[in-house]
Amino acid sequence: MDELLPMLERAAPIYGLYLIRLSGFFLLVPVLGDEGVPREARFALILVLSVVLFCTRGFGTIDPIPDSWILASISEMAVGLWMGFVLRTLFEVVVLVGAILGFEMGFGFTATIDPINRQQSIVIATFYRYTAALVFLASGAVHAVLLSLIRSYDIVSIGEMGLTRFTDLAWQAASLFSVTLNIAIALVAPMMIVSFVLSVGIALLARVVQGFHVLEIGFPLRVLAGFGLVWLSLPHFLPALKALFEQMNSRLLAGLSGG
Repeated sequence: MDELLPMLERAAPIYGLYLIRLSGFFLLVPVLGDEGVPREARFALILVLSVVLFCTRGFGTIDPIPDSWILASISEMAVGLWMGFVLRTLFEVVVLVGAILGFEMGFGFTATIDPINRQQSIVIATFYRYTAALVFLASGAVHAVLLSLIRSYDIVSIGEMGLTRFTDLAWQAASLFSVTLNIAIALVAPMMIVSFVLSVGIALLARVVQGFHVLEIGFPLRVLAGFGLVWLSLPHFLPALKALFEQMNSRLLAGLSGG
């Protein structure tokens, strides 16, 4: 009993560091950290992963004294939040594509409550979010993400996040916005071109044909064209989603390693 108490006193702070990184990760990670997942399930998953990681990884190199533990807890939270932020940002590319297409179809005024994030969202954006979530689960990307989370302890051990790595992660998070915008433009560009050509055609018909009602005829045409684009783009959109999820994992590990 006398030997058990000192070991528990040393193990408890280190185990807390595992909990902090995992909590930061699941705070922002898509699908697994969404509001649609019960809090009890997320908390149970964090506990199970933390116990497994602690039993397999051990104490690490940090001493559980107050000063170093506080700094280590801040660094662990930063690592977890950064990993979740990368995954969330790339995942929101899909929602951005759906939102742009929905606005082009005229669905901007028909926003509904998305049960996943409990916020107003355009119908097409919600459809794309659900599609991305299904591909994320069915393609095995969720397992790759959890594996990347486990490998992060090999790249950045407990309490070993330095100031230079904080700076690198901040720059990579800033550059991620431009990458996200480029991906969104590449995905939505064909749909925008077709929508633009359709708008020009409707405008020409309104000028040529007398009594042509743009709102009565143009709006249904835009909706039908939008649904047709969504249907035609799905065979190409699903492989693009898988490639995007693969890019998520590569960016996670490369960012933590400083690459």
